[in-house]
Amino acid sequence: MAGYRVLRRIASGDRADVYLATVDPGGAFGRSEPDTPPAARPLVALRVYDASASDEVIATEIEVMASDASGSTPSLVDVAALDDGRTCLAVERIPGPALAQLLGERTFLAGEAVTLLAPIVQALRELERRGFVHARLSAADVLLDERGRPRVIGLGSVRRLTEAPAGPGRVALLREGETALLRLVEDVAAATIPAGALAGCERVIRASLDRRPFETCGEQLERAIFEVAPAAPISGVAAPGRAPAVPARVSPAAAVVRRAELLDPAAGMVTGAPSTTRFRQMASLAQLPAHLVDEAAAAADGLSTRALRGRMAAIVSSRRRQLVVAGGVGAAMLAVLLTLVPPSGGTASVAESEPVADAAAVAPSAPADRPAEVIDASAVVGDVDPVRAAAELLEVRGSCLAARDVDCVGAVAQAGSPIAASDRAAMLAADGDRALDPFDLGAIMLVADMGSAVLLEVPYADAEREPASLLMMRSEAGWRLRELFD
Repeated sequence: MAGYRVLRRIASGDRADVYLATVDPGGAFGRSEPDTPPAARPLVALRVYDASASDEVIATEIEVMASDASGSTPSLVDVAALDDGRTCLAVERIPGPALAQLLGERTFLAGEAVTLLAPIVQALRELERRGFVHARLSAADVLLDERGRPRVIGLGSVRRLTEAPAGPGRVALLREGETALLRLVEDVAAATIPAGALAGCERVIRASLDRRPFETCGEQLERAIFEVAPAAPISGVAAPGRAPAVPARVSPAAAVVRRAELLDPAAGMVTGAPSTTRFRQMASLAQLPAHLVDEAAAAADGLSTRALRGRMAAIVSSRRRQLVVAGGVGAAMLAVLLTLVPPSGGTASVAESEPVADAAAVAPSAPADRPAEVIDASAVVGDVDPVRAAAELLEVRGSCLAARDVDCVGAVAQAGSPIAASDRAAMLAADGDRALDPFDLGAIMLVADMGSAVLLEVPYADAEREPASLLMMRSEAGWRLRELFD
């Protein structure tokens, strides 16, 4: 199935079946050598969703796993659309027991309870920072990995803050998540000795739920947990050697547009002429079938943009039925990739009587995402033409790079984005060529409009050079650059 060899079914639910699988050396993606012993092949969990499962819920799960830099959720390895309309996610297999099982079998010392709860609270804070709430977290949704570290699953219950109505609706969603956390802490407290060791932690959560206006208690709860006792290893939990890793075909959000990870995930390298490179980028983003990517990339080699469009039209026309299956997941994945706008900040504070514009208002934006005096606000704020905004931001970015002004570059880029990180790294490394390669800002073209995200084609001033692609996001501060790939 999807390039993996299914070993057995390990769980079933209303939306999906979960299978234990191993990399198939003869599969479509060739992830392991044919002579690799079966015991040494990496294991994964395949989540196979029914064709009627909500695309929005699946997309949320994909985004949570793909954008998680903390390692608190399972790693997303692969995404595939099956011929019968089902969606398959290959995710990291977490071999350890569930916390619910441990709570039914034994008691914990106070230090062990600290080791259990602290990573869970940190994981929930990270989810909230990125604009998500785990609304139904329970002890069954926590697994211990091979190192004894708690990992959060049950991602079908994760909700986006932007799904809830502004103001009271989002407060209610945050309260729901915190109420679930209270029940989890109470379950751990009931199995912890001495009795009452976690009473202070429970009081912190209850005080937060009673507070008006509501304010989440993640930071205070972390302090309360570490005041209970020094953290101690969880005894009786086996920690076998790590299984071999499965090469991921789905990149983390921060690296989603890096050429080496998008264009040839199996080999981790880029081959072909510039036109082939550009096509492979877009085809990978859209999750087109691999054999069609190869065929079209070969056809695109050395062609001009106009000729490439004609050749692609012919290929798509002759393969229309094959593309229908991939189309649904491809569109969903592209939407997810283009709308990854993780809110920044720490503890959320929301007045129930005041509306909240979006998830960024729940968690304060980072300083780099504020409007800057160097930017013409009329060109980037409000309902403005993204082409005009791109020209303004790229022009300012060029001046910032030439002046080696790190703060200036941070003002035109989305906070925490790949372009902000790469530009800052280049300036700190005194990369003198960073300000070169001027663009033809008058010839920018809109390629895809996803509402709060757009993809644009940006030609270089050198007409002989292939245009770059620009991913740009819109926030409360207006349009900001997220990534530039050429």
